[in-house]
Amino acid sequence: MSDTHGRGGKVSHLAQAESAARHALAKQWEIVGSFEDLDVSAEVTPWKRPDLGPWLTDRHGATAQSPPRR
Repeated sequence: MSDTHGRGGKVSHLAQAESAARHALAKQWEIVGSFEDLDVSAEVTPWKRPDLGPWLTDRHGATAQSPPRR
């Protein structure tokens, strides 16, 4: 990517995902899922976020089926 930073020097979510994928590949790790809560206020705790929350609170999700990717 030629421009990975948005306004204020923040790294775009696409650049972060690409960087994470490269890091996982370099470590030979399997990415089992991902989430995006781009439109959720930072004031919302991680456990109450619609996409991240199930990863943190659903015990069955870890063993049965991961939350759906969006």
